[in-house]
Amino acid sequence: MKFGKHLECLAIEAWKPNYINYKYLKGLVRELVEQDTKALEGGGILPVQPEGQNPFVIELNKQLAQTSAFYLQKQRQCQKRQEMLLARKKERLLQPSDAMLEFNVQIVVDSLVLSFTAFGEELYALKQFADVNAMGFRKAVKKHNKLRKHAAIAQFTSSIASAAFVAQDKLRDMIATVEAELHYLEKAKADLLSQRKPRADDSSSFMHKLSACFCNGDLLQFEALITGGALQSAGPAELRELFVMLW
Repeated sequence: MKFGKHLECLAIEAWKPNYINYKYLKGLVRELVEQDTKALEGGGILPVQPEGQNPFVIELNKQLAQTSAFYLQKQRQCQKRQEMLLARKKERLLQPSDAMLEFNVQIVVDSLVLSFTAFGEELYALKQFADVNAMGFRKAVKKHNKLRKHAAIAQFTSSIASAAFVAQDKLRDMIATVEAELHYLEKAKADLLSQRKPRADDSSSFMHKLSACFCNGDLLQFEALITGGALQSAGPAELRELFVMLW
């Protein structure tokens, strides 16, 4: 599959204006090559073209700046979300064990796992955005230099390499943090559940049924339990568990 098609398949619809316009850059290279060919046919000599006067470099800089700005904006949003998730984990999970056992541990941990998993998917989407754009800019420069050796822009490769969406240092750190947190949550779930003292009415309790619906994604049954009058018979502890589940 050619890169243009590959880029089109991977592009996230809402982010499309911020991807490299690879098709346009390819067309620009063709136009410049045609101009070079006409100049040579007329007996002219192609002079060495300064980068600052090269239409391709001007357009490349413009697109690189736009892609970089968008990536940095999304990176900042992800950093804020990570801070929020870590604070939520500390508030919900890192409590004294006796107090924690009053709540439905499985619901608390599963809720955090869902949140961190969704965040991880967002990070991987941003990484895919970064990777495909980095590849596109490198390919565009390579194509230009191959067809217009007299106006080669070898130095521009370093500008691409230093772009935030190519380096990805902070993004890699966030991905590593999410993976570590998910591992921690799975272990915490197993450890806390092993310490929990079973209640005599667990098998038929309102919260047991509610928890099962929530964890299995049975939203219809979940809604039926809440609206069907069973909520009125729930005790204070069960109401606290429900609050934690829905928060």
